[in-house]
This record gives sequence, C-alpha cells and structure tokens, in this order.
Amino acid sequence: MENTKSLIKLSFIFLITLIGAFTCDRNINKDEVIATTSPKYQVPNKSVKCANDTTLYKNIKKEILYVDSSNKVYLRRKNTQIEPNVNLSKCQKLPFVFLNDVALLDDSISALEMVVDVATFDRFKDSNTYFRDKNRFYVYRDYPVTYPPFHEIKIDKNNVQLLSEKYIKDNNNVYWNGLSIRNVEPKSFYITSYQTKKEGKYIFGVDSKYLFINDRPINSENFTQPMTKYLRDSLIKVYLNVKN
Repeated sequence: MENTKSLIKLSFIFLITLIGAFTCDRNINKDEVIATTSPKYQVPNKSVKCANDTTLYKNIKKEILYVDSSNKVYLRRKNTQIEPNVNLSKCQKLPFVFLNDVALLDDSISALEMVVDVATFDRFKDSNTYFRDKNRFYVYRDYPVTYPPFHEIKIDKNNVQLLSEKYIKDNNNVYWNGLSIRNVEPKSFYITSYQTKKEGKYIFGVDSKYLFINDRPINSENFTQPMTKYLRDSLIKVYLNVKN
C-alpha cells in the first residue's frame, strides 16, 4: 500500500515537472510569437511578421494613413528608437511604427477609425508634427513621451498659423510640440532664430514679455539655458529689452 502511494506521488511530481518544462519562460521574443488556442501560451513562429512590418498594411492616404486586414486605421511614423550601437530586436530595427490610438480632448483614448475622417485627413501645411481633418486638429508628439503620442489639440482651425515645425498658434493659444504654452500673448508671439559657430542654431519663441525656449517662458532672471555668456547676454539685450 505504501509502495503504491509512493509511486503515485512520484508520478504526480514527474507530471508537474514535465508540464513546467513546456510552459516555462523560454526567452521568446514577444515580437516573434503566435498565440495558440489559449492566449496564455505562445510558441515561436518565425513566419509571423512584426507588428510594424509595412507589408501588413495598405496605404490609404499619402503614406500617412494605413489600414490592416481588419480595416483598422493606423498613422505611420518614423521609428525614432533606432540608434547606433544599441542592441535592438529585429522588429525594433524596422524604420516605421504604426499607431492606432488617439487621445481626445476629453482625455479618452479611441481607435483612429472611430475618430479620423480619412477623406479630409492630411498634414497641416506639410508639417510632420501637426495634422487636421474636417473635424479636428492633431499633434504627433514624440517628446515629452506620452501614450498615445497622437493627440487632439484645441485650436481655432480658421485662424491657425504654423510658425515652425513645432510652434503653432491661433488667436488664443500657442503650442510647442502640442504643449500649450502658459503666460504667453498669442497676438504678439512670433519665432526667431539665433545662430553662432560654437552653439549652432537656436529657435526661440518671443512675445512682448518673454523669450520662450520650447514651451518655457524665460526672462533675464531665470535664463538658465546652457550657452555662452555672450550669447545669453545678446539674446536678453535683443529680445528682452534689458541693457547690460
């Protein structure tokens, strides 16, 4: 009787060990797997394409909007993860990413096919940052990092002005890379650039009170941007009307 119990116990342990051997983590690249009948278990499948493989999508609007086999709509953007001397997977090395989500003004997230009017969707004045359709205005923001990076922004489509690749304004708002700038006077706001051989080219926003670096207002007291004293003093003198 004791021998029978021991045999059953050993058989049970062997069975558990065998199951564990087949279900343990095998360091499978999640980009190269295919689900079996249960989504909890995955097995390698080298024939499965990466989610950002362009052959999975069909271009429907000027190489900006794409659809997959399920008619889901995607925004195609360049893959900014690609950097030299960085160990990336096969999928991470592909040149594009495809985005299906958009964040709306009410803080909800929706699929593009539920929001975007494909027929009228386009870049705004050939910008790679700002987009529009007949109903909404959008920004693709890769910095600061947010999810999703594609957002709806509040702006008057009838009075909008694209000032640079990142700066855009209407009569009531100014945005840098889709971030609303505070303490700004939209009517007097404009952009300017300053270039030296050592520091290169800087692009700034300017209104009657402040110099703006990205979305941050700068005056002579909080001018902490790293640059030479000569350049800093020159910018303060020219754009903030402060004499040395």
